[in-house]
Amino acid sequence: MKTLNKISSLKPEVLFAILIIVFGMMSVFLVPVGGGFDEDTHLARIWEMSSGTLLPNQKLGINGFPSIFNELSYRQDFIIESVGSEYLEKYLEAKIDWGVMISHETRSIYFPTLYLVQAFIMGLLGRLFDTPVLIIYFSLRISYLLVYAFLTFLAIKTIPFGKWLLTLLVLSPMAITQASIISPDAITHGMSFLFLAWVLKLSREGEERLNKKGIIILITLIVLLFTLKINSSALILLVFLIPPSKFGSMRNYFFAILGIVLIFIVVVLGWSYLTSSELTTSGNDAGIVLDQAEFIIRHPGEYTKIMVDNFSQRFEQYYKEWVGVFGYWYWVMPPVVYILFFVLLVLAIAADVPDESIGVRERIILATTFVAGYVLTVTLLYLKDNSLGTQSIGGVQGRYFIPMMPLLLLALSSKKFISINNFKRIFIPGIFLMLMIFGAGMYLSYHVNCGTNYYTSGYCYKPNYKNWDASPSFTEEITSEITLEQEIYVRCNNMEELRVWMKPSANLSGTTSFILLDAKTERIIFDINIDNDSIPYNNWMTINFPIEDNSINHGYKFSIFSETAEKENAAFVGVSAREEYWDGKLLINGVPQNHDVLFQYGCEINVFED
Repeated sequence: MKTLNKISSLKPEVLFAILIIVFGMMSVFLVPVGGGFDEDTHLARIWEMSSGTLLPNQKLGINGFPSIFNELSYRQDFIIESVGSEYLEKYLEAKIDWGVMISHETRSIYFPTLYLVQAFIMGLLGRLFDTPVLIIYFSLRISYLLVYAFLTFLAIKTIPFGKWLLTLLVLSPMAITQASIISPDAITHGMSFLFLAWVLKLSREGEERLNKKGIIILITLIVLLFTLKINSSALILLVFLIPPSKFGSMRNYFFAILGIVLIFIVVVLGWSYLTSSELTTSGNDAGIVLDQAEFIIRHPGEYTKIMVDNFSQRFEQYYKEWVGVFGYWYWVMPPVVYILFFVLLVLAIAADVPDESIGVRERIILATTFVAGYVLTVTLLYLKDNSLGTQSIGGVQGRYFIPMMPLLLLALSSKKFISINNFKRIFIPGIFLMLMIFGAGMYLSYHVNCGTNYYTSGYCYKPNYKNWDASPSFTEEITSEITLEQEIYVRCNNMEELRVWMKPSANLSGTTSFILLDAKTERIIFDINIDNDSIPYNNWMTINFPIEDNSINHGYKFSIFSETAEKENAAFVGVSAREEYWDGKLLINGVPQNHDVLFQYGCEINVFED
């Protein structure tokens, strides 16, 4: 009971400091090297800056990037597997080999301040002292975590209300993950929270004029805000929460707003101009971006509808990506995490409200800033990654809204429904429980073969494709003149399902044959004919068969052919764009190919077996 009382008496910033270090360090070492969002491209920018180059892609051209970083990276494999113990044994002492460098082009063109500390670490450990690469990698991650912890600790301590709500948001599994990998999101999120906290503090201090120290802090925070990822610039609208009287006069207030505009032009637009040649490193070229912008200007009503539809149709996806996912949906987060986070969120909104109620003006500014942040985020991606005039907005992920979500939730805060003491007795154990489940899920997903089956039902499916595309390429029609044979090497026991991506012919007639053989003994696992009218369109076609008890580390041959002679009556089989499945080859009429059949085998995993 005494321990519980001590825990319940913790201040929110102290609780945050404990949890971010414990679970942040856990994430630092559990997320595989290169397994975080865009780590490879951020690492390349850090490497380049460690040479003293601030503009991106000036020294990463021919032989400008150490190949060992790509060799170590989880994201460089086309098929995602759990990380085995042999990984550390193989790479523990690996160092940069200056004789083995590769060409690289980074997509990380953000302001240099997001990488300065890390560039210094890279220069010191990588260029000067020739430190093992894994030590460099984890040092970079830890540096981002510590910066996030420092900035966010100040934010929670500074914010005049919503401290517990902010504590929950900054400790979401996704926020912790982003803070503990090589990513400028750690600084972007921490600085965004601190800016929000400081502005809210100023807005609650009454009419007293800002002193010199307060002005310097505000200007510094504004400049730093504009050096973050560009969608965080929308938070500048929060300055309208500050009473004009704090600037001394309306004239001073006007010049302050004008100064903010000038800082925006110099920092944001100036840096964008300097890196304009790199803006299309990936995504649309400049011409399409301009055409997209013209479409938005000419059709504001239609584009507004596109944004609203996008939010409503993908709300569940955005929620899960905001709370947390493992990689790019490689593995499933324990579902209870989403439930626990929602319950804690409701409790925080119901209990953590200011003694002085939030006024209508404050709510409007907070909500408007959130909307502006959402619009800016999705519009930038609409311009950059989507085809001209498309009615959907691809490329948006829920984690992009982390800096904006406190605004919306503070705006929605209402009167207190639960006492703060009762709230803390539920909230603090609840957030501990949520993060422990998150940590266990991370370990099982990334480091245990079929580990997600400890908390999910159904088969363990492999291979797990890194860049899955639901609209893949297809073979020619499978007629009597074509036979596919895909070699399969199974990495789990108790295989009893095989599925292959297919689509039928237009005529929905004819049949297709499927045979699975033991590669060594030629034993037939299944031999079936399926009517093409039973084949799903551009989807998985599933074949179940008696369980293969000892399928792990065993080879099989999967053949697809047909006795149908007419192409219009034949089916199509999905194939990868390149050779991705390195465990086995695809042969067409006995000739090896440079791509593979898109297939998955399913194993029934008994998590309680010895």
